[in-house]
Amino acid sequence: MLVLAHQWDRVIAHTRMMIELDPNSPWGHWLLGAGFRGKGQPDDSIAAFRRAVDLSGGWHFMLGWLGLILGVSGRADEARAVLERLEVMARSAYVPRRALPGFTWDCGTWTAPSNGSIARLTRTTS
Repeated sequence: MLVLAHQWDRVIAHTRMMIELDPNSPWGHWLLGAGFRGKGQPDDSIAAFRRAVDLSGGWHFMLGWLGLILGVSGRADEARAVLERLEVMARSAYVPRRALPGFTWDCGTWTAPSNGSIARLTRTTS
């Protein structure tokens, strides 16, 4: 409920307590990343999402959130690397069309809009 109410300081404080109890919880680190994202602290958010990816074994859901925050933080090359990682995963396992929030998944090659924003990066057919 704290997330829905955008009470980011409380989200972060409660999530840190959760992580103290279970430091290997990918969900704890994901929620911490969401809290930092909501509070406008992208570097802390990226660090938390990276930890969530590591702890989850690279689960596409966690990768998607990492890619999103990298993209909206202007770290296009790193976000594209996440997209490429998801593309490789999709060759051998199911990756949902919306594995990366804020991105569109189609066929072909990844292209960015003319303004360079990767938050709406699309894959277009060749």
